[in-house]
Amino acid sequence: MFYSATMGWTFRQAGEAADYWLVFKDDKVVGGLYHMHDAEFDGVPEHWFSYVEVDDVDVACATAVAAGGNVLRKPTFIPNVGRIAILSDPAGSPIGCISPEREAAEIAA
Repeated sequence: MFYSATMGWTFRQAGEAADYWLVFKDDKVVGGLYHMHDAEFDGVPEHWFSYVEVDDVDVACATAVAAGGNVLRKPTFIPNVGRIAILSDPAGSPIGCISPEREAAEIAA
């Protein structure tokens, strides 16, 4: 696999979420992958989408809106992953934010 060879990553399915995989470098969680097969993703090419860790996703959303951005996907809780949302800056560039669940990092155990 390309990313195993080039980045030294390994992959483990995140609990019962068949379409979500945690990415590990050595024994540390460094990312996650989601298979975008739902109808809402029709026409969206495969790509990398970045999430940044924040202390509180709801506060990040409110702060983004106050700063002229938008909430593209409202805060949502994903078991074994954490609370996520997708924001855009005032120019429309999207970015995800996440407050991870502790258990996500312990799936390797």
